[in-house]
Amino acid sequence: MAPSRTTTSLTDYIEDFEFVSSQPSKSSQSRPSSSDVIVSSCCVASSTAYNALYIFITMLLLLIFAWLCWICYARHFVKREAKLKIEKRRKKILAMAEKNRPDLARGGWIC
Repeated sequence: MAPSRTTTSLTDYIEDFEFVSSQPSKSSQSRPSSSDVIVSSCCVASSTAYNALYIFITMLLLLIFAWLCWICYARHFVKREAKLKIEKRRKKILAMAEKNRPDLARGGWIC
């Protein structure tokens, strides 16, 4: 009995299975020819989608890494600029305090 496209009962299914198992297997051939290999467009599309997804995720991770590096770089220079401003202000305050001191406080003698 030839295998049917739709199996309606268990006996039809068993008969179809027996027919298919009685067919010579392809493993008896040494190698499948190129015409035997079927490339489904579905598989090709999904592998292309996976490649695109891989590239997208990789680019996203690189973008996040670059953004974090830029933030650390900017923080470093903002802190450095703040420290320089504080140091400049401190020197200015000390210079003003030194200017307002009497001569004896500076260690000099008044004649």
